[in-house]
Amino acid sequence: METENINYEKFLVVENKKHYSIAYNSSNYSTALNNASESISVNTGGNAWACSCGEFSISATLAYKSCSLNNGRASLAISSGAYSKVITSGYETIGSITGSRSECHVKGDRSISASTAIESSCKNNGYWAISCATADYSEASNYGIWSLSAVTGYGSVALNSGDCSTSVASTHNSKAVVEGKESVAITTGVNCAAKGNVGCWLVLTEREKRRKELSPIKNIKVVKVDGEIIKPNTFYILKDNKVVEFKE
Repeated sequence: METENINYEKFLVVENKKHYSIAYNSSNYSTALNNASESISVNTGGNAWACSCGEFSISATLAYKSCSLNNGRASLAISSGAYSKVITSGYETIGSITGSRSECHVKGDRSISASTAIESSCKNNGYWAISCATADYSEASNYGIWSLSAVTGYGSVALNSGDCSTSVASTHNSKAVVEGKESVAITTGVNCAAKGNVGCWLVLTEREKRRKELSPIKNIKVVKVDGEIIKPNTFYILKDNKVVEFKE
């Protein structure tokens, strides 16, 4: 195992390029790099980033303003610090962030991308993938076929452009968008809107507005975007058991 350590007060670099290797770094302003197969790169210091490019690899950063990059197949990249960014492009990968104003990019097939922080963005371009954002003002985007994009945060947007895919908006003032063929946009929260291209289906839910109690469901309707009665690229909402265009 080849390991190089450079320590200058609060700056620390750990580099490991061998197979079956581990690179660990817990200091501030630090870097942990591992580009070998079946490797692990971990960094818990502030303003740090961890990089693992090998197959079957794990890259994790848990610190403030951190970045975690993993391009390996069947890999896992996790970042839980504020202002963090997680990027994974391998097959069967998982990207997860819990920090505020964070980003998560996953491009591998059969991948999972999750974000639970405020003002976060979650993107997934893989097939059979899941992209989920559970925090306020978040956006979950998924471009893969047969994929699922869901948001549970206030004022969030779930976007899915893959064919035969599903977008779900489950919280107040959220939006579900589908652009692929034979896809479904589902709204389950109060004042939620949905839109899609011609051929897509919209599942609209109307709830009673209650502040401190669970808002019961009043009505549910399913409509198809036919291009005439239900227009494409137009947000719709269920109001008084009628499907009407949503106005901001």
